[in-house]
Amino acid sequence: MRFILIVLLAQVAADTPFDLTRRAAEAYAAGNYAEAATLSTRVLALLPRSVSTRVNVARALARQGKTAEAISRLRETAAFGIRIASCG
Repeated sequence: MRFILIVLLAQVAADTPFDLTRRAAEAYAAGNYAEAATLSTRVLALLPRSVSTRVNVARALARQGKTAEAISRLRETAAFGIRIASCG
């Protein structure tokens, strides 16, 4: 039972925003854009106000040829950034 708990805690620790961002950057650099988008989306679940992560998702989508989705994400990001700026 202790072993299972240790394994689960290790997995949770490996899924910090910092670690996920690092892994997304590595995936992007290796040309694995789908994995980069997936990992960056997981970061957004933890840090929904991260504008840079939103841009990273859009970049990974664009590299996959998902141009319309990437543009949509960038528009959402721009609107999100404006809302953040106006709040204070």
